[in-house]
Formats: sequence, C-alpha cells, structure tokens
Amino acid sequence: MPLTPMVAGMRIASRFVLERPASSGAMGTVFQAHDLQTGRRVALKLLQSVASVPHSATRLEFEASVLAKLQHPNIVSYIAHGRTPSGLPFLAMEWLQGEDLAHRLRRSVLSLPEMLLLFRGVASALAAAHRNGVIHRDIKPSNLFLPGGRIDQVKLLDFGVAREELAALALTRTGSILGTLEYMAPEQARGARNVGPSADIFSLGCVLYECLTGRPPLQRVSFPELLIRMLTEEFPPIESIRPGLPKGLLTLLQRMFAKAPEQRPQDGDALLRELALLGSEVTDEAAASLTLAREPFAQLDQRLLCVVLASREGLWSRAPTTLDTTENAAEPQLSLLDAQEVLLRWGALTEWLSDGSVLITLTERGTASDLAAQAARVALQLCQLWPRCTAILATGVGSVSQGSASGQVVKRVLEFMHAQRASEPLPGFSHGGIWLDGVTAGLLDGRFAVHRISQGLFELRGEADSASAIRPLAGLFTACVGRERELSTLTALLDECVDESMARATLLVAQHGRGKSRLRQELLCRLRESRPGLTVLQGHGDPFCAAVEGAMLTDCLRRLAKVEKGAPDDQVEAKLSSMLRQLWPREQLDRWLAPLCELATQPLFYDGAPRLALPERGVPREQVEQSFVQLMLALSAAGPILLVLEDLQWADALSVRVFSRVLSELAERPLMVLALARPEIHAIFPKLWAEHRVQELRLGPLLPSSCEQLIYSVLGPEQGAQAAPHILEHGRGNALFVEELILRSALEPSTRQIPATLITLEQGRLLRLPSHALRVLRAASVFGLHFWEEGIHSLLAPLMPREHIESGLQTLFSEDLISRARQSRFPHTPEFRFRYALTLAAAELLLSAEDRELSRTLVARYL
Repeated sequence: MPLTPMVAGMRIASRFVLERPASSGAMGTVFQAHDLQTGRRVALKLLQSVASVPHSATRLEFEASVLAKLQHPNIVSYIAHGRTPSGLPFLAMEWLQGEDLAHRLRRSVLSLPEMLLLFRGVASALAAAHRNGVIHRDIKPSNLFLPGGRIDQVKLLDFGVAREELAALALTRTGSILGTLEYMAPEQARGARNVGPSADIFSLGCVLYECLTGRPPLQRVSFPELLIRMLTEEFPPIESIRPGLPKGLLTLLQRMFAKAPEQRPQDGDALLRELALLGSEVTDEAAASLTLAREPFAQLDQRLLCVVLASREGLWSRAPTTLDTTENAAEPQLSLLDAQEVLLRWGALTEWLSDGSVLITLTERGTASDLAAQAARVALQLCQLWPRCTAILATGVGSVSQGSASGQVVKRVLEFMHAQRASEPLPGFSHGGIWLDGVTAGLLDGRFAVHRISQGLFELRGEADSASAIRPLAGLFTACVGRERELSTLTALLDECVDESMARATLLVAQHGRGKSRLRQELLCRLRESRPGLTVLQGHGDPFCAAVEGAMLTDCLRRLAKVEKGAPDDQVEAKLSSMLRQLWPREQLDRWLAPLCELATQPLFYDGAPRLALPERGVPREQVEQSFVQLMLALSAAGPILLVLEDLQWADALSVRVFSRVLSELAERPLMVLALARPEIHAIFPKLWAEHRVQELRLGPLLPSSCEQLIYSVLGPEQGAQAAPHILEHGRGNALFVEELILRSALEPSTRQIPATLITLEQGRLLRLPSHALRVLRAASVFGLHFWEEGIHSLLAPLMPREHIESGLQTLFSEDLISRARQSRFPHTPEFRFRYALTLAAAELLLSAEDRELSRTLVARYL
C-alpha cells in the first residue's frame, strides 16, 4: 500500500464529496470538494490533528462561527461546518481559484495603484470584522487570496487564530504566541492578553511594506533575535528602498508601524477614513508593476529531518479532545510525562496532538542513516512506554521554525494518518506497530529488522545485532568483493601480532557507505575458520556514545558475556560472573568482579536515559580502567586477542583512554586492535594512540570491475548487463549506493530512476556543507553536469563576492563533489563538472521554484 493513498470519493456529512487535497499542514488538510446540495466546488478544511495547541477542535469550530457572521465581499464565504462520524471537525468555504499574495510577490513588487487596491480591500474586510468584535491576528501575504489573480478581488482567509472580543472565548492564555512573527504587532509577540484591533492594523502595514519593497520589514532570523528586534528596532524606511512614494502614504504607513497600539489607527473603520483623506495624492504613479530583483539561490532554510508520528491508542481512533472534555481532565498523565521526558533526552522537537498523539522531529545527527537510526530507537522506546503504540517514520528535507517542523516529509506522515482514519486499516495496524516509508527503510536496512509490507511501506520490528548482521541483496547473501587487498593486509597484521607476540593498532578509515562493516564481517568470518583459538571482542560506537563514560567498554563486556539487549541487571551480572570464573582464581575474581559488573550494567548508550559519571555511581574511575586492563591480560594469557572497535569516531573519551592503556600494558602480548572510523576521527581524537604502533588503512571506492562482479552475481548476466551502466554511473564505487541500486533493479528491472534513499543520503551530505559552498553548488546545478566559473559569477554576483564564490568552489573540490575539465567549451573561463550524477540530482532537488524560474533567464543569457 502506498504511503499516501488517495482519499478521493470520501463523503463528509452526506453532503460534501472529497475530490483532491489542495493544501496540508500539521493542523489539518484543505480539500477541494463537491457540494451535492448546490452542485458547486467548495474548500473543505478537515481537522486531522492538533499540532502544538491543545484546543484546535474548538478553534476550528470558532473559526466557522466567525465566518458565518462575517458576510463581506473581501472575506472568504462560509458555507457549512460540523463533525464527521469519527468526531473530526470540518469547515466548508467557497472555493477560490487563483493565487495568494505571497506567490504574487515572488514575481514582482506591486505598483502604487495595485497596492492601493489591496489596501482598500483588506482594510474594508478588517473594518467588517472589527465591527463584529473579531480580531484576525494573522494578517500575512499567504492569508490574502487573489481570485483569478485579481488584486481588486482580494479575499481575507484563515480566521483560525482570530479572537472574538465580545464573546471573550478563552482559547488563549497570557504568554502564548499565535500568528506569524514577521507580521506580528509587538504586543502580540509578547503574548499579551489584551490584543486589540490595532494589532491587525500593524500586521497589514507589514504586508504593505513587503508589497512595496519586496521584503518584510524584518527578515527571518532565529526566533529570539527576531522577537528582540521587533520590540527594539525601527523598520528600515520604505523611501530608502522605494523612493518617490507620496508623503501622505508614508506618514500613514509609519503610524501603522507604531510600537504603541494607541498611536496606530484603532481599527479598520479608522484606517479606511484615513486612507480616504489621502485623496488624489496617491494616484500619480504608473500602473505597471515593478520587477523585483530577488537574491538568487539565497541561503536554504532546509534541513534533513526524520519525522515520527506516534499514537499511544493504536490507530488514532479517538476523536480529538477539547477544553470541555471531562475524559481528558481525568485521564492519567503518567505515560505522557514519561514519553515527554524521553523525547527531551533525545533532543527531539515535539508537538503534542489533542488525540494523545505526538509529532516528533529529529534533525542534524550525522548522516541520514544516523538520523534514521536515532528516530527508530525513539519509536522503539515509545513502544515500550505505550504497548499499543502505532508510529509512522518518514525521512526527507524540511524546515524547522519556532520549534515546529514543516515540509513534504511532515505532510507525508500526516496524510498517511488521515488516510488510515478514512479507510480500512492495514492488517494488524490497529494493534500497534512502527511503519516506515521507503526512504527510512532503506536507511535502516541492515542495522534494524525491517519487513516490506507493500510498495513504499515497511514495518520496523526491532534492532538487529550490528556485529553479525549481513544485509542480503534481493534475498541473497553475497560475497564480499573488491576488498582482497585489505583483507590480506589485515590478516597479515594479525599474523604478525600473534607470531611476534606484540600488540599493535590498525585504524581503518572510510566514508559512510564505503563498506567498513562488510569488510569487518568478512574478516571475522574467515578468522573463525583459520584461527579457532582467537578471542574476538567487539565494541560499537553510537552518536550518543560520547556522553556516556565507558560506553564502549560496556558494549565490549556485554558482547563478551553474550548478554542479550535489554537483559536485566541480574542476568548481566550472572553471565559476566560465569565467564570471569573461568579466567580468574577466587582472589582476583573478588577484586575485579564488582567494578566490571558496575560497568557492564550501566544503561546502554542508545536508550536515551540520563547518565551518571562513574564516580557518582560509586566506582572510582581508576578502578574501572584497571579492571578492564586486567580482564584483557587474563584473556591474552589464554590466547591471541582481536579487539574490533566500530564507529570509533563516536566513542567516549574514557573508553579510548582505556584502550590506549590496554595497548601499553599488553605490549608484549598477542593483541591486535582494529578500529573502524569515518574520516572525522582525526578531528575528534587528534593524534589517536600516537604513542603506539598505529597503522592507518584508507578504504577507497570499489573498482568498476568489483561493482560489476557484485551486479552480475545478484542480477544475472542478462539483467546485469542492462543495469550495470546505470549502477556504475550513480554508485560511484560506494558499496552502500551500489547495493541500493542493485536492489532497486532487482525489484523494478525496467526503472533507471535513482532510489530516493540515495538522494536523501546525498542531500544530507550537501546540507552539511558551508552555506557559501552549498549556494555555489545549487547555482552550478542549473547548468547541468558541466558548468563554468564565469557562469556561476553571472548567477551569483554582485550579491555574492567573487572571493566567496572561489572559496565555495575550492570547498566543493576538497569534498570531491566537482572536478575541473581539461578543456573548456568557452576558452575564457574554466569548465567544471559534477563528479557524480547523483550529486547533481540531489542539488537540483534543493532548488526552490524561484531559483528555477530565475535561472532559466540567466542561464539562457549566459549560454
């Protein structure tokens, strides 16, 4: 079943038939629908969840009551409202065809006559609302709709955060902020309770400022900075950006911007009177719109996000609760508080919904795979707190503003939830479970137990043992190809340690996806056959490992004692004691058992629990360190040891120091430490074990012949020959990428599309670039695979200095994203090319609509 199935044909209140979604957000979805009573199209807003605000059901019904009495040509018309059989509120309004003012302003600023038409229309709508005791409180360009693109027909939308003065409906509390900060009056931004009609006047002034200048009075920055600037700074004068405007109009706009509410026109009627007094002074400018020169390829407000929508009630079956629902007040809150504590530990952004669900957003945790793994662990931990928990995970690019996430990735999970409410659930869905989109499933595969349900939908069944997991390709367990040289080198180094009875360390460094784990698996598999007396200890790092003292030591101990994940402390101690009795006599066992048990039973690093330093746990740090060294000495007396440390870049400092002590005190014992890490290991641990004999191996890309060997072994000769060129072009020798492309070809032999998982991985990498380098890369992508230095200058100059462009190109070189062509199509400027088509595809998808529109003209002019 697709992740976002269609809901066309669904009937609401026996009157409205849904046709298609028109827009969607965290609170609900607006559908185009057919009104069976009138035969007309309507816009039907259906509440599917309540993000952040606990009373959104009441808000939507209040919005309906407000619209029902505000019959005005410049206000969207009310048709009906009610609730679905499942209790979801809906609101039906007139269907408007056209665009909102925000889209209109992306093309150009308004001429003076156009601005005045808009001014009169919105002021007239506000006058009608204020006469009825209603304050809109969210006047902004996206809430002003232009039917058919006509400014003289402007319609005021979305009274969802309005406040009715006469009814004094208590939907807000002092200190709460509702609205859009860039257009918000200072008293509203402070969360004041007594926000009056003049707040709408201030917001309209901000909109008119943008209509004339092409930018809001205050540019979006961080929430605290924007709030401080709003309360303390004056707006840049309009005349400095748009000279020649009538003085009377400038004076009126300046009064609308006054920080003190009493210094503004007090309501819509007062504003209309002042506008009328301007008379003919404001009618002299030509009617043509002025072209707006927008900053090209501006800094992206996008991040890689993993979004989790979790419900403790299974299938989101409960109707949203409201302020008056007695059930909500009496319900035990312990499980909610426990979940909130867990989510805070993980550093997640959370939006609690009125039906008991929670929308969780995680971002900026290493690679896309690291981020997805963190989200999977959060979902698994919630399922422990909520036994009937149902969770949906999706990964992609989005934005985070004021603690709230938005973007396609958020819409995907919300639309899926809504579709499940409106249709038959999947088998077993109502009993709970963790469901993944295809991107997240691809990012987790191999480290987690993932089961494919249907096209685009997967189930997460737990975490796999990363020490032994081998990812099958199209159901086949394939040989490790292209790494014979590295395998031979590692085997020879181990032989030297054993034959010469010496300790040494080897550091295997490679980028994510190059195949470090697969190489480690193959090495251990071979050693089990060739060296049956070898003792293998393994420890794994994790993004949260560095905050836990001795975390990697704990992992080594638990794996050595063969303790299952989640085992209680008494079982850990019993298994560890049983193993140690075979190594030590009674007197040594009595000395070292307690500190090793204390270390082995501390919470594992991936559970999100708060950490205590080892001294606070009652164990001196020196005793812990020495106990692990003594264990290694005892093990080495019985035979050679291979200590494998994976993802060492995430190790905690205490563990790294203890491993150094092990290398020192076992210098004349048969010990080899094999550490696997990403390139950032050298920045995190400079001069790692420099005092020891450390040999570093770099794992390069797979050779094309090795990739072909893997392709043909899985796909066979005929299909492999057809798919090989596409896989070689986009796999770029990255083992993970090659495997993902092989899997896609096995499932869909005719497709030549790049899997979304790879696009997401690459976008995650690009979004970590310095902002100036990412801007250059996005500009380069509009030319295609090849681009020219002067072409980049023509797109970005003069707003981006030449030295910044050149620095960006140098960064792209160092990151192996671009290369320089030997010859240039244009002799006067160097020619460059994207190293990989995947990078080009990922960069193109980071372009905004405005970037694409602007680039068509500029690129055509250059070429």
